[in-house]
Amino acid sequence: KKIGVIKDFLSDPIYKKTVQNIEKIGANITYLSPQEMNYNGFMNVLTTEMKYDLPNYLQNFSGDSITFKLVKEVIEFNKKDSVRRAPYGQQLFEEIATDTTSIEKLERVKQKLRARGLRYLEALEKKQVEVMLSIDHHHSTIAAVTNRPTITVPMGYKSSGEPIGLTFIGRRLSEKKLLEFAYAFEKLFKVRKIPSNYQ
Repeated sequence: KKIGVIKDFLSDPIYKKTVQNIEKIGANITYLSPQEMNYNGFMNVLTTEMKYDLPNYLQNFSGDSITFKLVKEVIEFNKKDSVRRAPYGQQLFEEIATDTTSIEKLERVKQKLRARGLRYLEALEKKQVEVMLSIDHHHSTIAAVTNRPTITVPMGYKSSGEPIGLTFIGRRLSEKKLLEFAYAFEKLFKVRKIPSNYQ
C-alpha cells in the first residue's frame, strides 16, 4: 500500500523519524509536494453555516431549559457572566451575528474551496497513494471542505511532554481503511503514553 508523505513536513524531526520508521518496516512511501492551498473564504463558510445551523439547532433540538433561539440572544446571555460563559471572548459569535452572506454565495464559496482542496489531495484522488500523512490538524480544513476522513494518533512528544499527532488522510468513504492504518501504526510502534494521572 502506498503512503503519501508531504515533503515540506520532513523538516519536523518527529515526522521525519516516523516516516523513516514506517519505511523500515517495508511500507511503500511516495513523497509528495502538493501546492499550498488558498484558504480564502473558509472562515466565511464557518460563520455563515453557523448563522443558519445554530438557530435551527436551538429551535428544534435544544432542551426546554434553553430559552434563546438566535445567535444575538446567545451573545447577550454570555455577556451576563462573560468570565464563566465566554472567558475567551465572543468574536466568532459576533462575526456570525453580523454575517450577511446568502445561501447562494455560501455554496459558491464552498465549491471553490472544495475544488482547491481536491487539487491539494490530487495524489489521493488519482489513487497514487492510499493515505496521506499529515501533522496534527494541519490539513483538517482541507479534509473538511472535501469531505475526506482523517484520524490522528500520537507519533511522538516534544521535550515539554506535548504530544504530536500523525494524521492519516483518506479517500472518501475510507474510514475503515483509516482505522486499520491507525491501528497498525499504534500496534507496531507503541508511541502512545498514558498520562501519569490516568494510570
